[in-house]
Amino acid sequence: MTEIIQRAVVHVCMSKGWGGLEQYPLTLAKPFAEHGVEVFYWAFENTQFAKRAAEQNLNLRVFSSRWNFVKQLKSLVKWVVENKVEAIHFHKSTDLRLALLLRFYLPKVRLIFTEHMNVKRNKKSLYHRLLYNYLDHVIAISDHTRTNNLRALPLAPNKLTRLYAGIDLTRFYPSLLGEQRQALRAELGLTAPTLAFALPGRICDGKGQEVFVQAIELLKKKLPANQPIKAFIIGGLTHFEGGDEAFVANLKALIASSTVVNEVVLTGYRTDMQQLLQAMDVVCVPSRVEAFGLTVIESMALGLPVVGSSTGALPEILGTQGEYGLLAETDNPAAFAEQFYALAINPELRKALGAAGLKRVAEMFDLRKHVTELLKFYE
Repeated sequence: MTEIIQRAVVHVCMSKGWGGLEQYPLTLAKPFAEHGVEVFYWAFENTQFAKRAAEQNLNLRVFSSRWNFVKQLKSLVKWVVENKVEAIHFHKSTDLRLALLLRFYLPKVRLIFTEHMNVKRNKKSLYHRLLYNYLDHVIAISDHTRTNNLRALPLAPNKLTRLYAGIDLTRFYPSLLGEQRQALRAELGLTAPTLAFALPGRICDGKGQEVFVQAIELLKKKLPANQPIKAFIIGGLTHFEGGDEAFVANLKALIASSTVVNEVVLTGYRTDMQQLLQAMDVVCVPSRVEAFGLTVIESMALGLPVVGSSTGALPEILGTQGEYGLLAETDNPAAFAEQFYALAINPELRKALGAAGLKRVAEMFDLRKHVTELLKFYE
């Protein structure tokens, strides 16, 4: 017989991709447990999300399709009631049609949706008004997304709340001592004077990898010939690892035809991001429109200076006056090169921004503080 638990929530993520949206729900299991809440996951089978959840031994139920979900609806409803599930939390707008079914059978269970994206088209049709009316609350991951989504979604302002995402500061913190960092840099082929720049994240259109390569090319021309640099693009190169394979092919061609073919490294997907980033000197996030910026706060939590785009949610995180990081005009390699140069020639600026960013993350983006606020939406 299945053990009946005292308090539980379900997170639904039927995404077939792999990025910040998919990673976020999986980070909640441990801090939820600290609050006495058990979290269960519903996902499509044979996805990266399902694979990662299984690897972490999380409570996972998989479905072969949405129709398979509908066929199991009766048993799912019974399970939800038996286990006193207080909330079902969705993370993909395409999964919200399942919320309609669940609302009919589970009128007392809270239905929550986190909109991780900037909605690009108006969703105020009769269908969408019905759909969003059945939700108890919608969470936006930044002020930028909240403002944008208030225009696009059929929601009253009091039903759409900004709640910044958080990261586990027991995992992302400066953990490598001097000798350990030097050893890691040596493994990466970085000599002592080499300045290492990194762009972590999903490799696809809109994330700015091509801008990064062009900015590194301009930076190389500005720096003295005796100042070596390396640029690491960190992210999956295949669809299964979250990469856009057509975009990756074009990016490889761009690198091959550039003057920095020997400086730019495609690392592929890495599971050791927390350590890998600590070998770097500067992190760049040149996304065209970043809804939040998970890799930004991860980098800041490691004490690294960050250069980000001046659009989307990044100014919220980095500050508009260079308080916690530097901004550069979106899609402008020359602007990014200027900020790279400012950091390259000024180690004290790198150190100061790294310290300021680390402090800001501890104050604003601690996962445990995030979970404390999130649980209020379930009550």
